[in-house]
Amino acid sequence: MEKKTVTIDGIVYKTGDKVTCELTDQDRIEVKAKVTDGKIYVAGEIEEELIRCFICQNKKDGAISEDKLGYKYSWAFHVKNGKIDSSVKNLQLADGEKTPKKRTPKTKAPMTITIGEDTFEHGETVIINIPPNYSSNPDFKGGDVEAILCITPNSSLFLCQDYFYGAECSEKFGKKYSWVFDVVDGEITDNFSEIQYIRKLKTPIPNLDLDDDPMPADWVCDEKIPIDL
Repeated sequence: MEKKTVTIDGIVYKTGDKVTCELTDQDRIEVKAKVTDGKIYVAGEIEEELIRCFICQNKKDGAISEDKLGYKYSWAFHVKNGKIDSSVKNLQLADGEKTPKKRTPKTKAPMTITIGEDTFEHGETVIINIPPNYSSNPDFKGGDVEAILCITPNSSLFLCQDYFYGAECSEKFGKKYSWVFDVVDGEITDNFSEIQYIRKLKTPIPNLDLDDDPMPADWVCDEKIPIDL
């Protein structure tokens, strides 16, 4: 039969582990006995996130465990959300017991996609090229624009931007529209062939909704027009 376990302050204890501790009152203030030779018995969960345990030892009689693990007495305490909640403090594995490694939270690797030679992350601002007459904005003349890449947990890919609408993405990063696309073997598939490319943003680009043929800075008028005063 597999021995029950309990995690306390990141350390995993199993029934039968040798421990040292101090037995206290309910509020963990007054020390009743110091235990240098004892074992922990994990009875199990009595309600959500509350686990009942016992220190089996020969020092102090207390609540009776169904198994005293060869000792005369047992002393009950509770563990709530990974912390001792009552009646015991300074619990440690005894010398010679193998100390299990503390559980370290798993960190999620950033969601990424490789397109061509570049690797892009979820939430990264990218440059895409939109051909003329493809935007939802009739005044847009086409060209390079900024978009934000969204990679969902199920690996769906969206471009979030303000120029053309498509499949709805749950996270548009404040943009008006989103467009789903696919990448196979590092290449954008045919369902997204209207977009010429996706590349890294190196420097911000101007808003292409504006006139993209401004008057040259060095322009001078070579025609003299008389003005009547």
